[in-house]
Amino acid sequence: MIFKRLFQPGYQHPDANVRLASLERLDPAKAEHKSLLHELAFNDASTSVRLAALERLDSFAIWWKLAQTDNNERVRKVAQRRSETVLLSDNHPELPPAQRKRFVDECRNHSLLEKLLLKQWQHLPDTGLSLNILKKLNKDRLNQQVIFESDNARLAETLLESVQDPKALSRISKKHPNPQLKSQATKKLNEINQLQQLAAQTEKAARLTLSKMQVLSHEATDAEFKRRYIDLKQEFEKQKLHLLSVSVQQDLQGKYTALLKRLDDKHL
Repeated sequence: MIFKRLFQPGYQHPDANVRLASLERLDPAKAEHKSLLHELAFNDASTSVRLAALERLDSFAIWWKLAQTDNNERVRKVAQRRSETVLLSDNHPELPPAQRKRFVDECRNHSLLEKLLLKQWQHLPDTGLSLNILKKLNKDRLNQQVIFESDNARLAETLLESVQDPKALSRISKKHPNPQLKSQATKKLNEINQLQQLAAQTEKAARLTLSKMQVLSHEATDAEFKRRYIDLKQEFEKQKLHLLSVSVQQDLQGKYTALLKRLDDKHL
């Protein structure tokens, strides 16, 4: 047994301190050593040995995997912290753009995604990655914050296209430092105001037509009934109800259908 231990590799020694010391002699650049480090990082009985092996490997993919799945709370917390360090660094060789994008696609940690989004580097070159994060987070507050804070004009303009809140558009049109964005927000705000006015006029006209149909069901003589009935149907159906909210559309259509049935019964 003693003879066997004399020739036993340090990373297999029963003493965790000996295994820990032996890690310094394992070079992750060598395939065989990398495999040994991987085995120790995932399966060693000692948390200290596992963490030391992970430090030697220093792989974002491994850190992130353990941060999500490991049963050891200490390992999980360290892995989470190291993953965030890599993600939030301005330029880390472990995380090229393709891998960063894959992380964003797979990540369900919204708090971490928000930290990632608000890093300055994130606002500069990669519009698509920022938009992917914002889509997953789905927060109007963040969209507006990025519109104001981002140095990426293309990103801000793209986000502005989805802003529908008149208050937010008014704020952008008055306070945004970029004159072009201010102009675009003003134009969009004017278009929304015009649509709202048109919607109000449409609803008023549609309800007036329904009132006429209501009167027709009670007061029209047989001689004039058919002509007015056809005119009022055409008058209602030409209204641009798609401009109205779904609830208002349903209300108007429901009343229209009920009146048609009443008028059809009277005509018959």
